[in-house]
Parts: sequence; structure tokens; C-alpha cells
Amino acid sequence: MAYQEKITVENHKIHTDTQELVIYVPKDNSKIDFEENNAIKIEIYSLENKIYISKTNGITLNNRILDGYIEDFRITTKPDNYDENNKLEYVQIDFTVDYKIRGIKRDYSIKYNIRR
Repeated sequence: MAYQEKITVENHKIHTDTQELVIYVPKDNSKIDFEENNAIKIEIYSLENKIYISKTNGITLNNRILDGYIEDFRITTKPDNYDENNKLEYVQIDFTVDYKIRGIKRDYSIKYNIRR
């Protein structure tokens, strides 16, 4: 995690009913201010019971990081609606994994606090 990220929650461009977490990280880590066109874009989303991370740095790589039985993938933010005047405090990803073994299901939560 770095101080320079730009973080948004958007609808997936192809699967518009799916939300994704989008993080822009400067290509040069020493930069404090950066333009999106000179940044690495990282997208985190869930499709077809899988969680994906897509990293764009000239080449798009779709990497499945968790495969199978993902249920109830949700992204929430505080505040719900944010902009330049209403700063984002945190992003939280919640999901359930159905292990398909003896009815075992587990809930997971990842919370990303925004540092300023």
C-alpha cells in the first residue's frame, strides 16, 4: 500500500451489473501526484463464482486469485457516495466461500482504510 493511490468503486465495463474495486498506482513509485494515463490500473471483481485481479500496465492480465464457490461478493465504501469534497474513508470487500464439503461456508471481509 502506498499513499499515492487513486481508489474508486465502479461498475465493470463489460459485466455492468458487477461492481469492481479500481486502484490506480503510479508507475514511478517516487511520484506523489500522477495522471491515470501514466499509472498501473488494478481491478478486483468477481464473476462466475471466482475472484479476479486484472492488472493493466501496457498488457492486461486477468488472474483468478480464488476459484470456485464464491457467493455474495460485495464492495462497500464509507461514505456510500464520495467525490472531491466528500473524501473516501475506507473500502470493504465481503464475500462468502462455499467449500462444498459437509455444508461448510465461511464469510471473509477485507477492509482497506484510506490513509491521507
